[in-house]
Amino acid sequence: MANPLRPPLRQMPFSIAPVVRVLGFVLLLLLAGCKDPEVEKPLPPLHEAFAEAQQALEKKQWVVAAEKFRDIEANYPYSNSAATAQLLQAYAWYQAGDLGLSEVALQLFRERYPHHDYTDWVIYMQGLLAYEQISPPNREQEFSEDAYRYFAELQRDYPQSSYAGDARLKMALIENFHAGHNMEIGRLYQRLNANIAAAARFQTTIEYYGTSELTPEALFRLAESHRALGLHGEANTLLLVLNQHYPESEWYKRAYARWGEPSRESQADVPVAIGALDFDSATVE
Repeated sequence: MANPLRPPLRQMPFSIAPVVRVLGFVLLLLLAGCKDPEVEKPLPPLHEAFAEAQQALEKKQWVVAAEKFRDIEANYPYSNSAATAQLLQAYAWYQAGDLGLSEVALQLFRERYPHHDYTDWVIYMQGLLAYEQISPPNREQEFSEDAYRYFAELQRDYPQSSYAGDARLKMALIENFHAGHNMEIGRLYQRLNANIAAAARFQTTIEYYGTSELTPEALFRLAESHRALGLHGEANTLLLVLNQHYPESEWYKRAYARWGEPSRESQADVPVAIGALDFDSATVE
């Protein structure tokens, strides 16, 4: 029995069968055009992807390895290998010389895995990245503050880390760098007879970088600037400190050859501190 809801085609004044065929053909063409020509490839098994990345790392194909570890971390973010992949990505970028991408990977690691067992290595690497970009002392200081901050964080939070010793050494070198920067400017001011400005620079070196190897020279030059300004008592006190703490230094020998032994009767209070050194200990009661 015919469906009463379906119009009987034979009663139509014309045949629509050819139209249906044409419309069907057009629809197929449209569907074919909408189909993505690139079929998404299935992800490789994690162990295979990791093996490929490690192989590139062993072959020192640093960029290839970094990109593969990045893909692993992105494709398998909840796997046990994700954190390791992030670490090895940072290391590979570092070896490739792309310190910026290495820093990005390290920072992301700290944000995603704040309590990881290798956090001390990450902090050390962040310090190392900044440390390797420090400019010579006669240029504008860059990265040194970041490097010092990371190494200090490592010392504070992970004092027993195997990287703590090297961090301490680099912190001392950074202090020497900052001291050298101030001394370079101070020497320039001194050559220009700008003794107040020179004294300020030498004072900063003593006050903030008193453990650096440049402290004896800073004491000598600060005394020299004070004498040029007529502040002989202050200069004498500085020379007493130089004599007490650095008696064998080249700078005390220069001071002795130039001014003789400092007087213990003519002294003045000098509002400076030299780290562990105490100016008051140089005075005679």
